Amino acid sequence: MKKTVLAWAFVAFAGAVGATASQAATDDRLFERLDADKSGDVSFEEFLAAITGRLENADKDGDGKLTVGEISATLKGPKATKQAEALVARFDTDKDGSITLSDVEARRKQRFAELDADADGKLVKEEMRARASAKGDRPKPTAQ
Repeated sequence: MKKTVLAWAFVAFAGAVGATASQAATDDRLFERLDADKSGDVSFEEFLAAITGRLENADKDGDGKLTVGEISATLKGPKATKQAEALVARFDTDKDGSITLSDVEARRKQRFAELDADADGKLVKEEMRARASAKGDRPKPTAQ
C-alpha cells in the first residue's frame, strides 16, 4: 500500500485533476488528501506537504536527493526505470540528474499558481478541476 501511495505521489508531480464522472471521484479523494486541515481549501503549504513526506521516505540513502534508482526501486514493475527516468527528466529543475525537495518546491509553486485561478493563495475543488481540465492535464490512474 505504501508503494502504491508513493507511486501516486510521483504521478501527482505532473498535476492533478479533471473532467469525467469517475475521474471526479478520484479528484475528490485527491483533494481530500491534500486538504490536511479539512478547511475546504488547499493552501500551498498543504499542496507541498503532501509530497514532501513521501519524497523523504523514498530517499533511502538520506542524501536529500531522489535518483532514478531510488525512484525505480519504489515504483517496481517492467517500466519502472523508464518511468523514473521520465520523472527525473521532468522535475529535475537544476539538471543534476536527481530530484530534490527544492526541485519539487519550484515545480509545485508553478503548478499551484496555474491552478489558483483567482490568485487567492488557496485551491478549491472547482479550481483544480477547471484549470486541470482546461489544460488536459490529468494523471494516469495507478493500480492499487
